[in-house]
Amino acid sequence: MKKDNKLPLYILFALVGVALVWRIANPPAARLPGPVGQFPGWKSVATLGVMSSQAVNPSGTMWAGAWNETLATGQTRSAVRIIDFNDYSTKACAMPDGVKVDCLSWADDNTVRAFCIGSKMEGQVVYVDVAAGKKHSEVGLNRRITRVIAWPATSDNPAVVLDETDKQMQLAVVSTSGKQIVGTVISFDMPKDSGPAPGAGVAADGASFVFSISDPAAKDGRSCYLADTRTGTTKKMFDLGDVPGRIEGIWPSAAGVLMVCNVKDKLEDVVFDPATGKLSEQRGGVGDLGKWPGAPKSIALTSYDGGFEFDLATGKTKMVFDLTKKTSQPDKLWRDMIRESRFYRLKSGGFVTVSETSGAIDIRELRADGAWYRNLLPRM
Repeated sequence: MKKDNKLPLYILFALVGVALVWRIANPPAARLPGPVGQFPGWKSVATLGVMSSQAVNPSGTMWAGAWNETLATGQTRSAVRIIDFNDYSTKACAMPDGVKVDCLSWADDNTVRAFCIGSKMEGQVVYVDVAAGKKHSEVGLNRRITRVIAWPATSDNPAVVLDETDKQMQLAVVSTSGKQIVGTVISFDMPKDSGPAPGAGVAADGASFVFSISDPAAKDGRSCYLADTRTGTTKKMFDLGDVPGRIEGIWPSAAGVLMVCNVKDKLEDVVFDPATGKLSEQRGGVGDLGKWPGAPKSIALTSYDGGFEFDLATGKTKMVFDLTKKTSQPDKLWRDMIRESRFYRLKSGGFVTVSETSGAIDIRELRADGAWYRNLLPRM
């Protein structure tokens, strides 16, 4: 007689039942907020949650972005995603439950800081070891904070809004290492029909900071103000329409406020003097860059014609890669796609471009001649 080697049905049903019970008791981990899909096939327009902040580390070798997701239950979930440019790899780190990441800043090349705000507006800072992709410490600031104005890399002194209404804001610089207010809390009366706007910078010592306000009465709809934490006062610097071009960076110090402006795809230094209230274009550079601690030696930016590096001290610009000879229709589309991106050098000799438009990030790798090589986190 031939033996039947098939598994009895009752045993098969029992195994299926055990598997179902195990899955119910051990559900798969929920996907973290951030781009949907797997690197490098993901896209920044398809995400769980909304990107709130992004930053490149001081040496230009890694990028970090934060996403916040509000569930149907009202619960908030947040995560930080990290991309290593040279290693062509990614990591993700979940933030504590119930907080939103308002701002990211790099403590150093290997540590990213997430400034988180809870449901009761209490501030805390989460430090992430990027090599491990894990949190290594959390610091509660024990005070109400509604949002971060600016937090420069390597600085412990972010400028924040402690409280705000339609009529007034309470501003301060907070030491995340000492948990105390640096200097004096500043009360700022909001202009009529105004609101917060991008464009800010903080002095390395926390003695002053710049913030921007959307104001229908201002030229081009925005005004910039200088806050002095030593005296607790503010001074209007200028309207956006007074500067020669788009502001690419702001660095206040005792020497004045240094800005780099993009004027028709060319960068130039502009300095605001608080004593005179005047703006001056420094076409020959600012000379001693040590007067503005925290300001970079150079800024690398793409245009339709190529990649250029601007030296803040000398005011000189050099072409790093030339795109003017790439004239095919696909090349023209590519040139337009990466224009006005910051770019960073890779160990391979190529480059990575990073740009943000309407909250959607675009990160791509270029060959040494500026041609497209591969995607890291494309917008589309």
